[in-house]
Amino acid sequence: MPKYGRNFFMAVILVVAACLLIYFAKPSENIETEKETSVTETAATSETEASETEKELSETEKETEEESTEEQEQGEMSPTEYFKNNGYKFYSDTLFIDLDDFSDGVRPLIGLDSKYLDVVTEIEVHNALDADTNFISECKNLKQLLLLDYSGDIHSLAELLKANNIGEVYIRPANYSSADADQLMKEFDGTVQYHMDSSQWLGYEDRPTEGVVFFANLYVSPGQADAKWECQTSEAQVYYPHTWNYHGSLVSTFTNLTEEKQSVKSVQISRDDGGKLTAMPFADGSTSLEIDFEIDPNTNSDFDITEEMFPFSKCETGIYKVVFEVGDEKPEQTFFIDNTVGMSFLTAEQKEIFDKAYDITRWNFGESTYMPPSYIESHTAEDFLAELCEGYTYDYAYSRAAGWGYIDENGNLQERYGDRGGDISYQGHCFVPLYSDNNEVLFKNIVIHGHEDYPYFIWFEEYNYHMVKTDDGWRFDIFQIWH
Repeated sequence: MPKYGRNFFMAVILVVAACLLIYFAKPSENIETEKETSVTETAATSETEASETEKELSETEKETEEESTEEQEQGEMSPTEYFKNNGYKFYSDTLFIDLDDFSDGVRPLIGLDSKYLDVVTEIEVHNALDADTNFISECKNLKQLLLLDYSGDIHSLAELLKANNIGEVYIRPANYSSADADQLMKEFDGTVQYHMDSSQWLGYEDRPTEGVVFFANLYVSPGQADAKWECQTSEAQVYYPHTWNYHGSLVSTFTNLTEEKQSVKSVQISRDDGGKLTAMPFADGSTSLEIDFEIDPNTNSDFDITEEMFPFSKCETGIYKVVFEVGDEKPEQTFFIDNTVGMSFLTAEQKEIFDKAYDITRWNFGESTYMPPSYIESHTAEDFLAELCEGYTYDYAYSRAAGWGYIDENGNLQERYGDRGGDISYQGHCFVPLYSDNNEVLFKNIVIHGHEDYPYFIWFEEYNYHMVKTDDGWRFDIFQIWH
């Protein structure tokens, strides 16, 4: 073979060998590259998975911690549950205690956790009677006390309330006594807001369907009426007490639900102070007036006891009872005599402040509670307090504004919306002075209640009012709305 042919052949062989080497070398590099890529991806995936795992563990730990905190919070009983477990009823900061549930010698609240007792701001005690109520001292943040069916010592109660800085007391006495109420309000020294309700009424009773019954106008205010009452007779029915708007004399409407004529033989009137009755003399000097009054069968008939028959104008303002003798029965009803002369015990300046305090109380703490955003945008809490201080002392204004939610915990105004209707049982009221000097005036308001759907029942409320002399003149530190 020629030399150039052999060289050419060898060159071809070398080229083919090189190609083969390149061909077989590439897969190896690809494999290594893929392997390296796979390892890198795996490592990255592992790192991601590890990161996600750590995140999941972290979230799990967080959830576990939250669950642990939640369980801890759930493990701490609410005041409602705590008091329920200890035999008490608790609702919205008010603790209800029925003393009939406690045996003699057992004092309520003793041994209870102070943490829960400190939550209580109001206590309502049922069947209080003459029981020792010193147990209320266990509640250090108590602001209001309600005593139902109370007949205990007035002096001790006053001292207890003042010693515990209780600002408000509501009493439904077992036997209402005006003298006791006056003593209690005087002993408060203007530090306790007092509200008495004599009602023992638990709801409407069935209307009478037999015998002879009567109802009278709820109160007599001598000289208030220009004309005498024109007595009426009609078909027997228990209907709207048409006499209630008349107060010049005591008008009684009898209903004879029998088939026979009935005769009213006599009438007696007594002063009623806490169940203690004092017979009052009629104009002829007797304590039992003989009358000749007949009621036809199935008929309504009015009977009017006039000033000429009984000297209403000479009686002390207060609660009285009228009793008629009808056959063998002696039906009776309570009524009120008002011989006050407006608010003549106040000076012109004091009366002006009273009128301002009335408007302030009525429109902010009585029939409505209203604080719109428009007012908040242009006024501060101090602006609002300045308006209240036209009739209130500053401390009383702030206490009421905060207590009724006009001012928040940071001292700022907040929105308030609320309205209530008037008291449909309200029939009349009168103010009675209790004490006054150059620095303070104390008086009370007696409010008369009755309901036209059941005119045989009457009840009373009393509120105290206290005004003091300040650098800005007379101002109230206790003022309550009564209707």
